[in-house]
Amino acid sequence: MHAKLIALREGLAYVGKWSSLVCHIEWDSQGVLHSIQQGQADLSHLRCLIEDCKALWAKQEIVYLRYMERDANGVATCYALYSQGMAEWVIDPPDFL
Repeated sequence: MHAKLIALREGLAYVGKWSSLVCHIEWDSQGVLHSIQQGQADLSHLRCLIEDCKALWAKQEIVYLRYMERDANGVATCYALYSQGMAEWVIDPPDFL
């Protein structure tokens, strides 16, 4: 879940550069989605990442988060695994995006 939250945080930050565009984020982790969408404070060890994602999502004008099955969302899984090995993108996003 840690890698998926990092991927979501980076994705929301990236989307924030184009605030006028409609963005649909399809996610294969119901746990992450529920953590971001719930209004109450999170007390887990991942709360800092969850709060970062909530804050970035709140700044966006039109961003939709939606659950989909894991086997239909291979790009998100690949991105989440890739993001575990890096703190941030310096210049360019990964080649597979």
